[in-house]
Parts: sequence; C-alpha cells; structure tokens
Amino acid sequence: MQEAVQRSRQVRHMTPDPRFLLFGLVALVLTLVVGTLTAYLLAEKELKTLGKVTHTELGTVEYLRQGKGPAVVIVHGSPGGYDQFLTLGTLLSRYGYEVISVSRPGYLRTPLGKNKTPHQQAALIVALLSRLSIKRASIIGISGGGPAAISLAINYPERTSALILIAALSGQAFSNEAGRGDGGLLANDLGFFVAQTFPSHFMSLLGSIEPEDGEVVVSEDERLILASELFRSLGFRSLRNAGFRFMGSE
Repeated sequence: MQEAVQRSRQVRHMTPDPRFLLFGLVALVLTLVVGTLTAYLLAEKELKTLGKVTHTELGTVEYLRQGKGPAVVIVHGSPGGYDQFLTLGTLLSRYGYEVISVSRPGYLRTPLGKNKTPHQQAALIVALLSRLSIKRASIIGISGGGPAAISLAINYPERTSALILIAALSGQAFSNEAGRGDGGLLANDLGFFVAQTFPSHFMSLLGSIEPEDGEVVVSEDERLILASELFRSLGFRSLRNAGFRFMGSE
C-alpha cells in the first residue's frame, strides 16, 4: 500500500506544471512574433534602399543597374517593382549584359503621377535611358509590363535593340480602378510577408530552364531564389497599390 502511495506521489511530481507549459508557449509565440516583425522591417528597409531614384525630364524613376555590357531593360509585371527579377538580372550580367530593372509608375518609389498609360510609361523609360546615357537597349516585358514594353518598341525603334515578351499582356486587362479586390490576408503587407517564406510551392511556375544543348543555366538554388523573388515582389502591396490599381491600356 505504501509503495502504491509513493508511486502515485512520484507520478504527480513528474507531471509538468501547466503554468510552466503556458509560460513556455507564450514565450515561443512572442519570439516568433518579434522575429517575424524584425525580419519584416528589415526587408522593407532593404526594398526601399536597394534601388536608386533619379529624376528625368518626364518624372522620377526608381531603378537598379547590374553588370556591364549591352543594355537590357526589365519591365516588371503587375504587381511588382524593380525587385521582381533581381536574380534574372544577375544571370544576364553573368553573360555580359548590363541590366536595368525599373519600377513602373505607381510601384515602390516611382510615383504614378501623369505616367499612367503604356505609352507614357514607355516614354518615361526612354527618359531614364537618356538620363543614364544609354542609347539602345533590349526590352524584356513581363506580364503586366507587356503593354509598356510593346509601346516602347513601336514608338522608339531607334532606342530598341530587341523586344522579348514573357507571359506578357498585349491588350487591356483592367481600366483605372476596376476589378480590384482587397485580396484578403495576402493583400496585407505583414500577412503576405509571412506567406512568402514558403516559396517552394511556387517552383512549378518556373518549369525547366535548360537550353537544347543541355547546359544548365539556372541551378536548383537559383530557381528557388527566382521563385522567392517573384512571390515576394507581389507583397508589400501598400508600396505597389497605386500602380496595381491602374492597369488601363490605350
């Protein structure tokens, strides 16, 4: 009988105090929250400082230059910004190109202003090229950046070496403020930041990136970075909403 009582006391002694479990859980949650907020603030600061801002005769433009060689301009999709395909710029610069990634009007630190239509956006990009003393460039238009890229090639052939379109729009998708929902949690800057920490789910968007001769152009790690950049450039919506809400096309 005494042995049974002793065993019972030992079991009670070994059972963790629920208060300590609750304290540990609260501490874990607080650590995760503080860590996430810190990472979020650092990412926002980097986004606002990595690119450069210059003033042209047609307005202010944010951009980033990578590499040296023949110029290539990346016109990002919607939403997006100069940060949408930084790794693509790195890959192209590896093959001897200078890459200029721009933030279209209404995205990040390029104000929407009067440069709303594809033609006006194209003119602004040309003004940026003039500001950077670049005479000609190959233009890559991605997704919602397609109309501006096409307009640039059509209206400024003397400034265009080549036109490359990647899943690009070629007509009107939305006009002014139409068709724009809030997007729930993913429209929230912090909510989207948390979601974008899992880029592997979006790897399938990139497909296989290999030329016919079998040379591997993009490693698995680089593909993951590309997917992460693509997904991340959809976030921080408060810094992109002005352009994202205006996708009018003339």
